Amino acid sequence: MDYLQRSYGKQIPPVLWRKNIGLGSLNTASAKSRLRRTEVRCGEARPAARAAVVLALLALLALAGPAFADVGIKEFQIVGRTLSMLTTRPTGRIALAVVYAPDVAASRQEAEDVARVLGAGFAVGGLTLAPVLVPVDRLAQGLDGATAVFVTAGLAAQQDTVFQAAGARALPTLTLDFTCVRAGKCVLALKAEPQVEIVLNRRAAEQARVSFASAFRMLVSEM
Repeated sequence: MDYLQRSYGKQIPPVLWRKNIGLGSLNTASAKSRLRRTEVRCGEARPAARAAVVLALLALLALAGPAFADVGIKEFQIVGRTLSMLTTRPTGRIALAVVYAPDVAASRQEAEDVARVLGAGFAVGGLTLAPVLVPVDRLAQGLDGATAVFVTAGLAAQQDTVFQAAGARALPTLTLDFTCVRAGKCVLALKAEPQVEIVLNRRAAEQARVSFASAFRMLVSEM
């Protein structure tokens, strides 16, 4: 007990209690050694993996360059790193639902740009982003199997519908349209040019039952 209290103060991680039931006296050298090994596995392995993602995000945040009007690789490098920082972290190949309105030129163009950039799948941050174009009038079926939702430009009239449909499935909504995040109808907005900016709407995230690692939240702007 003394060893655990010295290591963690008053808060002793429950995982250490569960993993060390039956150790016997905590004052023995062997028990302490086993507890230290458990502490390393439980306390350092996961943060180490997170740290690699945080470093990659910091590198992206340092990017700067001329502005571009269309969607590019840099935006989806940010998207991939961001999704890697979800507390329920996805892995492998994931479906990114790209919601658009076929009758809105800006929305349709952005959806086509996303499909062009990601192709059959874009690998980043331990994930492979596979785009699935979803017309806004087919949300009920189009979001099935998705891990995240990309909200295209020009959907002001449909943003609430998209947000509610995504939230019902606990899916994060990401966009390049900062008005969507300011309106509380998207969880996160981002841009890569002329410098990286990521804005998280905390209330929208709570409503959608979406949460990110605390290390990620230190790197972004919250509203």
